[in-house]
Amino acid sequence: MTDMVRTASTREKLILAVHSILDSEIVIMGGSIGARPELKLRIDEYLGRCMREPVRIELSALGNRATLIGAVGSAIDLVHRSLFGIGREAGPLALPAAAADVAA
Repeated sequence: MTDMVRTASTREKLILAVHSILDSEIVIMGGSIGARPELKLRIDEYLGRCMREPVRIELSALGNRATLIGAVGSAIDLVHRSLFGIGREAGPLALPAAAADVAA
């Protein structure tokens, strides 16, 4: 069994489990592995066989930068809360739209 097959199998089961609880309409995959089109195709095929109405799988516009951008966003949020004395009960600081969203 190849690494891609193992990765797809794990994500397929995870998506099925989460979908059974949350009934999500869409799952966004990102990161250096999650943004691979061949992984998405394999998961789409599997979910099509397992679900009457498969959840939609999309690749993140952030691609393999998703983790880095999320970490930077969390750091900015933490600094903002520390500097301005905002408590944990406040919502997170909104990040600017991705470049692809701005261009559209």
